[in-house]
Amino acid sequence: MSNTNKTIVYFHIGRGGNYTNPGSKSFKGTKNLSEVLSLCDSNGHWNFLAKANESEIFSSLQERNLTNLIELFEKNRDSQNFEEFEKRTGLDLGEDVYSDSNGNHIIDASEVEEGVGVLNWDNEYDTDICQYLDDCDEEELSLIERSREWNREYLLQEFFDNNFETKIDWAKFNGNFSDLIYEYFNSEISIEEFYESEDVIINES
Repeated sequence: MSNTNKTIVYFHIGRGGNYTNPGSKSFKGTKNLSEVLSLCDSNGHWNFLAKANESEIFSSLQERNLTNLIELFEKNRDSQNFEEFEKRTGLDLGEDVYSDSNGNHIIDASEVEEGVGVLNWDNEYDTDICQYLDDCDEEELSLIERSREWNREYLLQEFFDNNFETKIDWAKFNGNFSDLIYEYFNSEISIEEFYESEDVIINES
Protein backbone atom coordinates (compact mmCIF):
# COMPACT_ATOMS: atom_id res chain seq x y z
CA MET A 1 0.00 0.00 0.00
CA SER A 2 1.29 3.47 -0.87
CA ASN A 3 2.14 5.73 2.07
CA THR A 4 -0.13 8.42 0.61
CA ASN A 5 -3.09 6.10 1.20
CA LYS A 6 -2.20 5.18 4.76
CA THR A 7 -4.14 6.64 7.67
CA ILE A 8 -2.11 8.91 9.95
CA VAL A 9 -2.98 9.15 13.64
CA TYR A 10 -1.96 11.85 16.10
CA PHE A 11 -0.80 11.37 19.71
CA HIS A 12 0.26 13.98 22.26
CA ILE A 13 2.60 13.45 25.20
CA GLY A 14 2.25 15.94 28.03
CA ARG A 15 1.10 15.98 31.61
CA GLY A 16 -2.13 14.36 32.66
CA GLY A 17 -3.94 12.16 35.16
CA ASN A 18 -5.00 12.96 38.70
CA TYR A 19 -1.54 14.22 39.61
CA THR A 20 -0.62 15.74 36.23
CA ASN A 21 1.91 12.96 35.79
CA PRO A 22 4.65 13.68 33.26
CA GLY A 23 4.76 11.56 30.12
CA SER A 24 1.00 11.14 29.81
CA LYS A 25 0.11 10.05 26.26
CA SER A 26 -3.26 10.67 24.63
CA PHE A 27 -4.87 10.09 21.25
CA LYS A 28 -5.91 13.26 19.42
CA GLY A 29 -7.47 11.99 16.20
CA THR A 30 -6.42 11.58 12.58
CA LYS A 31 -4.17 14.53 11.76
CA ASN A 32 -0.91 14.76 9.84
CA LEU A 33 2.07 16.94 10.79
CA SER A 34 0.97 19.85 8.61
CA GLU A 35 -2.44 19.91 10.30
CA VAL A 36 -0.88 19.71 13.77
CA LEU A 37 1.52 22.57 13.01
CA SER A 38 -1.38 24.72 11.80
CA LEU A 39 -3.06 24.22 15.18
CA CYS A 40 0.05 24.90 17.24
CA ASP A 41 -0.27 28.69 17.36
CA SER A 42 -3.56 28.33 19.22
CA ASN A 43 -1.93 25.78 21.55
CA GLY A 44 0.90 28.12 22.52
CA HIS A 45 3.47 26.62 20.15
CA TRP A 46 4.18 29.38 17.68
CA ASN A 47 6.30 28.20 14.74
CA PHE A 48 7.54 29.45 11.40
CA LEU A 49 9.18 28.20 8.21
CA ALA A 50 12.89 29.01 8.03
CA LYS A 51 16.20 27.76 6.64
CA ALA A 52 18.32 25.24 8.51
CA ASN A 53 21.37 27.55 8.78
CA GLU A 54 19.45 30.82 8.95
CA SER A 55 19.91 31.58 12.65
CA GLU A 56 23.60 30.68 12.67
CA ILE A 57 24.43 32.77 9.60
CA PHE A 58 22.45 35.78 10.81
CA SER A 59 24.22 35.68 14.19
CA SER A 60 27.59 35.60 12.40
CA LEU A 61 26.64 38.67 10.34
CA GLN A 62 25.65 40.54 13.50
CA GLU A 63 28.86 39.61 15.33
CA ARG A 64 30.92 40.93 12.42
CA ASN A 65 28.66 43.99 12.06
CA LEU A 66 28.24 43.48 8.30
CA THR A 67 25.47 46.04 7.90
CA ASN A 68 24.99 45.74 4.14
CA LEU A 69 24.73 41.94 4.27
CA ILE A 70 22.40 42.13 7.27
CA GLU A 71 20.08 44.40 5.29
CA LEU A 72 20.19 42.05 2.29
CA PHE A 73 19.60 39.04 4.55
CA GLU A 74 16.56 40.66 6.16
CA LYS A 75 15.19 41.68 2.76
CA ASN A 76 15.54 38.11 1.48
CA ARG A 77 14.07 36.70 4.69
CA ASP A 78 10.97 38.88 4.31
CA SER A 79 10.45 37.54 0.79
CA GLN A 80 11.38 33.97 1.85
CA ASN A 81 13.82 33.82 -1.05
CA PHE A 82 17.53 33.78 -0.18
CA GLU A 83 18.77 33.25 -3.73
CA GLU A 84 20.25 36.77 -3.99
CA PHE A 85 21.97 36.51 -0.59
CA GLU A 86 23.41 33.04 -1.30
CA LYS A 87 24.68 34.14 -4.73
CA ARG A 88 26.39 37.21 -3.33
CA THR A 89 27.98 35.55 -0.29
CA GLY A 90 28.46 31.96 -1.47
CA LEU A 91 26.79 30.80 1.75
CA ASP A 92 24.27 27.96 1.82
CA LEU A 93 21.31 28.53 4.12
CA GLY A 94 20.30 24.87 3.91
CA GLU A 95 16.97 23.11 3.62
CA ASP A 96 13.57 24.43 4.67
CA VAL A 97 12.80 23.67 8.32
CA TYR A 98 10.20 24.62 10.91
CA SER A 99 11.52 26.51 13.92
CA ASP A 100 9.92 27.45 17.23
CA SER A 101 9.49 31.00 18.54
CA ASN A 102 13.12 31.00 19.76
CA GLY A 103 14.53 29.93 16.40
CA ASN A 104 15.18 26.34 17.51
CA HIS A 105 14.87 23.67 14.84
CA ILE A 106 11.70 21.61 15.28
CA ILE A 107 11.40 19.50 12.14
CA ASP A 108 12.46 19.43 8.49
CA ALA A 109 9.89 20.67 6.00
CA SER A 110 10.37 17.45 3.99
CA GLU A 111 9.11 15.43 6.98
CA VAL A 112 6.07 17.67 7.26
CA GLU A 113 5.27 16.98 3.61
CA GLU A 114 5.42 13.24 4.36
CA GLY A 115 2.93 13.77 7.19
CA VAL A 116 4.58 11.65 9.89
CA GLY A 117 7.19 12.57 12.48
CA VAL A 118 7.76 14.02 15.94
CA LEU A 119 7.43 17.60 17.20
CA ASN A 120 9.39 17.86 20.45
CA TRP A 121 8.61 21.28 21.90
CA ASP A 122 10.62 21.26 25.12
CA ASN A 123 12.99 18.25 24.87
CA GLU A 124 11.01 16.66 27.68
CA TYR A 125 7.27 15.85 27.83
CA ASP A 126 5.58 18.29 25.49
CA THR A 127 5.63 16.25 22.29
CA ASP A 128 3.35 15.71 19.29
CA ILE A 129 3.61 12.47 17.34
CA CYS A 130 2.07 11.71 13.94
CA GLN A 131 2.48 8.15 12.70
CA TYR A 132 0.84 5.60 10.46
CA LEU A 133 -2.05 3.72 12.05
CA ASP A 134 -0.45 0.43 11.00
CA ASP A 135 2.62 1.26 13.11
CA CYS A 136 0.67 1.55 16.37
CA ASP A 137 1.67 -0.69 19.27
CA GLU A 138 -0.56 -2.19 21.95
CA GLU A 139 -0.52 0.94 24.13
CA GLU A 140 -1.40 3.23 21.25
CA LEU A 141 -4.25 1.06 19.99
CA SER A 142 -5.60 0.92 23.53
CA LEU A 143 -5.50 4.73 23.70
CA ILE A 144 -7.52 4.87 20.49
CA GLU A 145 -9.97 2.30 21.90
CA ARG A 146 -10.47 4.28 25.12
CA SER A 147 -10.76 7.64 23.41
CA ARG A 148 -13.94 9.53 22.64
CA GLU A 149 -13.05 10.14 19.00
CA TRP A 150 -16.05 9.59 16.74
CA ASN A 151 -14.15 7.27 14.38
CA ARG A 152 -12.28 5.16 16.92
CA GLU A 153 -14.05 1.90 15.96
CA TYR A 154 -13.44 2.50 12.26
CA LEU A 155 -9.74 3.04 12.96
CA LEU A 156 -9.46 -0.17 14.98
CA GLN A 157 -11.27 -2.12 12.28
CA GLU A 158 -8.91 -0.67 9.69
CA PHE A 159 -5.86 -1.69 11.74
CA PHE A 160 -7.00 -5.30 12.04
CA ASP A 161 -8.16 -5.47 8.42
CA ASN A 162 -4.65 -4.41 7.38
CA ASN A 163 -2.62 -6.45 9.87
CA PHE A 164 -4.56 -9.52 11.05
CA GLU A 165 -4.09 -12.53 8.79
CA THR A 166 -7.68 -13.72 9.23
CA LYS A 167 -10.45 -11.59 7.77
CA ILE A 168 -12.74 -10.49 10.60
CA ASP A 169 -16.49 -10.46 10.04
CA TRP A 170 -17.28 -7.17 11.80
CA ALA A 171 -21.03 -7.81 11.55
CA LYS A 172 -20.52 -10.69 14.00
CA PHE A 173 -17.96 -8.96 16.22
CA ASN A 174 -19.00 -8.63 19.87
CA GLY A 175 -17.41 -5.20 20.29
CA ASN A 176 -14.69 -6.28 22.73
CA PHE A 177 -11.81 -4.36 21.15
CA SER A 178 -9.90 -4.22 24.44
CA ASP A 179 -9.38 -8.00 24.62
CA LEU A 180 -8.86 -8.25 20.87
CA ILE A 181 -5.98 -5.76 21.08
CA TYR A 182 -4.43 -7.56 24.06
CA GLU A 183 -4.61 -10.99 22.47
CA TYR A 184 -3.28 -9.73 19.14
CA PHE A 185 -0.06 -8.56 20.79
CA ASN A 186 0.28 -11.23 23.47
CA SER A 187 -1.19 -14.55 22.30
CA GLU A 188 -2.76 -16.40 19.40
CA ILE A 189 -6.26 -15.21 18.60
CA SER A 190 -9.22 -17.49 18.03
CA ILE A 191 -11.41 -14.92 16.32
CA GLU A 192 -14.55 -17.03 16.78
CA GLU A 193 -14.35 -16.21 20.50
CA PHE A 194 -15.05 -12.59 19.58
CA TYR A 195 -18.19 -13.31 17.59
CA GLU A 196 -21.70 -12.88 18.95
CA SER A 197 -23.60 -16.11 19.54
CA GLU A 198 -25.93 -16.95 16.67
CA ASP A 199 -28.35 -18.70 19.01
CA VAL A 200 -31.76 -17.06 18.98
CA ILE A 201 -33.55 -16.91 22.33
CA ILE A 202 -37.34 -16.92 22.02
CA ASN A 203 -39.20 -15.49 24.99
CA GLU A 204 -42.18 -17.53 26.11
CA SER A 205 -45.42 -15.65 25.98
